[in-house]
Amino acid sequence: MANMTVMIYKMRTMRKHMKSLLLALLLIGCSNPQPGPDKSLEGGVLGGAWGAGAGAVIGNQVATAGLGAGVGAGFGAAAGILNGVLNDELEGSMLKQKRALDTVTMRNRANLKN
Repeated sequence: MANMTVMIYKMRTMRKHMKSLLLALLLIGCSNPQPGPDKSLEGGVLGGAWGAGAGAVIGNQVATAGLGAGVGAGFGAAAGILNGVLNDELEGSMLKQKRALDTVTMRNRANLKN
């Protein structure tokens, strides 16, 4: 009975930490200063789905498929959101470089006409 109580306490504590982490990552991932689709949301959904599947399979091997799916979904969503944020940042830097190149190209064309 004592082992079950400790296990329930650990699960509740882990859920609190996972909720806080997921909320923080979602808030960080919601800022999308550059144009184009927000890849952090897409990454979070896909990562959560893949993580839940992998967690369920791994959890089934140790007789706790439900807990494994929950933990896997949390870690998968976190990884997906981080990947999406990084992709958004990469896209933003590529757009800045493209704008700078377009500016230089326009200046060169203007100089050739003179």
